[in-house]
Amino acid sequence: PQGGRGLPGNQDGQRPQGSQGSQGSQSDQNGQGAPQPPSGGQQRTGGGMGGPGGSLDSATLAYLKKHKDGATWLRAVANDQSAASAILAGHEPVISMGGWSGSDDAMTLAKLKQLVKAGKLHYVQVGGSAGPSGSSKTGLTDWITKHGTKVGPKSSNSGSLYRLDPSDVG
Repeated sequence: PQGGRGLPGNQDGQRPQGSQGSQGSQSDQNGQGAPQPPSGGQQRTGGGMGGPGGSLDSATLAYLKKHKDGATWLRAVANDQSAASAILAGHEPVISMGGWSGSDDAMTLAKLKQLVKAGKLHYVQVGGSAGPSGSSKTGLTDWITKHGTKVGPKSSNSGSLYRLDPSDVG
């Protein structure tokens, strides 16, 4: 069987004249170009606390990982979009509290208390695009802010992070 044919419109498997390879590529033993990670040493995990899609800065992410204390979930965020971004950025399990758009009642106060009491979840991001929002989430947010301990930066345009422990569940 014949291998791939290369770039579209080119039948001989060679790059079209004038094309450039991927920047940052390096040839391996077989002569194939392999993308290399960017140099610079610092992992990009998104912008600021909560950032777009619920990503955290590297210092906050490191703090959460260090203080996970055996929990199943690194933190809870408002919706699946924020959770997906956070999972991809931090390679850690993040739970969504409101479905794809954040408007579903996927997380109830009873479920949240159960997760916290069992030690499966300690951190919840509230406010901004990464925390519970909408009228159905008001009771959930009120309970989190009343019983949790705020951690991380004092303010963020993407919300605040709270720690909850089994002793916080009445």
